[in-house]
Amino acid sequence: MREPTPREIDQALEGFKAHEKFCGHLQIRDKEGVVVPYRSSPAGLKLNRAIRRQEDARKPVRVCCLKASQVWMSSAAATQVFRRVLFFDGRRALVLADSDAHADLVFQYYQQYVVSYRHNPYGREFKGEVPMPRLVNDTERHLRFANASEILVGTAYNVDIGRSAPYNWAHLSEAAFYRDMGTLMTGLMQRIPNSPDSGIIVESTANGMGGDFYDLCMRAMDPRKAGGWAFVFFGWWEHPEYRLAAWPGFRISREELVEQQKYNLRVDQIVWRRQQIETACEGKIERFRQEFPGNPQEAFQSSGRTIFDMAAVSRMPLIQDAPRGRLEVVEVGTEKRVQFRQSEDRRGELVIYQMPRKGG
Repeated sequence: MREPTPREIDQALEGFKAHEKFCGHLQIRDKEGVVVPYRSSPAGLKLNRAIRRQEDARKPVRVCCLKASQVWMSSAAATQVFRRVLFFDGRRALVLADSDAHADLVFQYYQQYVVSYRHNPYGREFKGEVPMPRLVNDTERHLRFANASEILVGTAYNVDIGRSAPYNWAHLSEAAFYRDMGTLMTGLMQRIPNSPDSGIIVESTANGMGGDFYDLCMRAMDPRKAGGWAFVFFGWWEHPEYRLAAWPGFRISREELVEQQKYNLRVDQIVWRRQQIETACEGKIERFRQEFPGNPQEAFQSSGRTIFDMAAVSRMPLIQDAPRGRLEVVEVGTEKRVQFRQSEDRRGELVIYQMPRKGG
């Protein structure tokens, strides 16, 4: 086999940064347990775009993801950690789940990635392979490689696990269900360098209005308080698997029509939604909205205690692009007036959802 040319090597290294292309060299078990080629899910693509924006800005990767259930977000986060850790000498990653069963599942993702990449390394198409370092340990949810890179998978039961060693990357899966996410994060954040080569991905479905994950989402959604965190939301209607063919005589209800118009849903998405509410959610719309939210507000409102009629709240139109800014006193001739000045970077103390109407 001939040595690759410098141009071919440059092509391989540059292409290695293209995450979707890299994922094409991996395999995973689907929901039926069959090993299939990995294909980046829409949730994974959304996560990747958020990470790339921070990396292109040379900022540490800090991403908070609120998601619907079973949209392949955990496996997508695992591909991010896999590519950014084991190919670089001495890098370490900590991956945590909310239970032993979930930790085992996530560890299996990494085992499948290792086996599939070994047989189909990235760069063959450029005749300049990016080799995987030799695996020297694959036991007790711990992958260790000959280049001293490591990926440790565990549960969040021990809130001090983040303090156990320095880490370059961390992935916290279903973080809303941790016993004490706040204490765990405090320790972990001291061990991850504040550099562009480091990253933390925190992802979960909702678990009530309040708690550490809720607080992190609220901060990440507010540009004034985000502190470097990017917020990613992935609703059920964005996931292509959540569709079901309509049966004869199917009719859309008034409530379903509102949902259809809100998210521009197809009929087969409405059918799946109704089936999921009636079967998996025992006919309770609140449970569906917690596990399969359509927007961030719905996720937390449905899973927490509220004094409002949430069915009525959900029918209200979403205003995502309300102008933000501040009030300023300006002089018009001899008169002083208060006027609203919109901020281009979406900073300011005042958000106007509807402009005031004179005499209204």
